[in-house]
Amino acid sequence: MGTLYSALLHTHELLITLYVIVFTIKLILLLMNNTAGLARFRQRTRVIGEMILPFLFLATGIMLAILSKTGLSDAWFLIKMCLIALSIGTGIYAFNKNSKIMGIFTFLIFLYVIMLSYIKDPALHKPVKPDLSGIVTDPAAPGYDEVKYGLFLYVNTGCNTCHGPDGKLGNHGAANLSISVLDDAGLSTIIQNGRGSVMKGYSEKLNSVEIHALAQYVKSLRKY
Repeated sequence: MGTLYSALLHTHELLITLYVIVFTIKLILLLMNNTAGLARFRQRTRVIGEMILPFLFLATGIMLAILSKTGLSDAWFLIKMCLIALSIGTGIYAFNKNSKIMGIFTFLIFLYVIMLSYIKDPALHKPVKPDLSGIVTDPAAPGYDEVKYGLFLYVNTGCNTCHGPDGKLGNHGAANLSISVLDDAGLSTIIQNGRGSVMKGYSEKLNSVEIHALAQYVKSLRKY
């Protein structure tokens, strides 16, 4: 899935980028009151800019959500797809009616959707980093907590970059850890050896104690 997901993700991002570029050019022409130039540009790009590109980035977005097994149930993704569909309609209306207000409104929707795609929180709140000070890393020391140490490793090895704080982020094809059913051995094997082209292995960076602690934290993210 890793190669397919990565290819779809880059295609999806490219399609949205092209659509926003085409839209921005039209908006600039509209704001400059260049109605003749806008009409000519729309005539040349109508099929690809208002039909093909919107259809393709909506389709690739849905496919990405299906492959990640999380997007279709996440509020941020549903909001994103609804706003994209809305923006297509408001964008067409803006240029059909030469409405500058609707054009600017649609452009603001695009900005929000882009930020939402990266932050994955409708309120655009970046995840708060947990307090990892005072974590006991020695299993033989008083106060050692395997799950807390696993959280420490989860953040400091960059697992949260792709899996997210709750294990459901799914960046770059990362598995949804909240629904994982792997046992300790299975988790340790993936942490050690990685998973295809999606995830690199950590056998050279983490020892057996650290790998086990990380596996226990991953298990704590599961939603039963």
